[in-house]
Amino acid sequence: MLPVYIMRPQIGLRIAPEDLARLDAVAARLRGMSRHAVAREALRMGLTLLEEDPARIVIVAPPQKAA
Repeated sequence: MLPVYIMRPQIGLRIAPEDLARLDAVAARLRGMSRHAVAREALRMGLTLLEEDPARIVIVAPPQKAA
């Protein structure tokens, strides 16, 4: 069972339709959990992974233009 958190701050996210479909598919497999609850838990899990290894996010800078 997941811990109960008192929710206070709120953020809004725009996500790709493909990610929303994935979220809905996972939530449908988890009886009693809303899409929002699944998204919050996925955020926590992802943050834990990034805290352990921030290099998991690969940011590719565009090539620099020649002067």
